[in-house]
Amino acid sequence: MWRLGAAIMDLLDLVLTRRVRWPPLRNEIVFDGGVEEAFEHLERAVDGPPVSPTGRAVAEALEQRYGIRLPTDFRAYLIDHAPATDWWDINLLVWWAPERIKSLSDECKGETPAEQRNPVIEDEAGHYLVFADYLDWCYAYAICCSEGSNRGRVALIGVRPDGFVADSFLHFVQLAASDSMRLHMTEAEFAARW
Repeated sequence: MWRLGAAIMDLLDLVLTRRVRWPPLRNEIVFDGGVEEAFEHLERAVDGPPVSPTGRAVAEALEQRYGIRLPTDFRAYLIDHAPATDWWDINLLVWWAPERIKSLSDECKGETPAEQRNPVIEDEAGHYLVFADYLDWCYAYAICCSEGSNRGRVALIGVRPDGFVADSFLHFVQLAASDSMRLHMTEAEFAARW
C-alpha cells in the first residue's frame, strides 16, 4: 500500500509542477521530459531494477548483427535504463535485459500462425527488435528499426493479427507508466472499443 501511495504522490508532484499534461488523454500520462522522465516514473512505482552495465555494447552489437540503426529513444533506453536482468514491472510487463533482445525473426523463428500475420510487420520482421513481453510471453512488444515509414513504432506481437500500439518507444513507455489498455490491443481494436 505504501508503494501505491508513493506513486500517487509522485504523480501529483508531476502534475502540480506542470511536468505532466493534465488531464491525461484517456487515462494516459504524457511526460514532457522524454523517455528519461517517463521511465523514471515507471521505476519509482516499485523498486526499480539495477541498470545493465552492458547497454551501450549491446546497442552497438544489435545494430551490427541486424544491419539496423536503433531509434534514438530506444538507444537511450538501452544505454541508460535497460534492466540488468529481466524486470517485471508493477503492471506485469517484462522488460528484457539487453542481452535477451533479438529480432522478431529470431525470436519467433517463422512460427507465426497465418491469421496472426500482419504483412506490414512480417515483411520487415528482421528489422523489428523484441524487447518486452506481457505476463511471461502471453504476447510481446517489438520496435521497428527499419528506415521505412514505421521506423520507431512499437508493435504488439502474438495477437490476431499483430499490430501497432505506440508511435515511438517514448510513447510506449508513457503508455506503460499509465498502465494503458492500448498496450493490450492493436490500434484498430482500441479505436473500436474506446
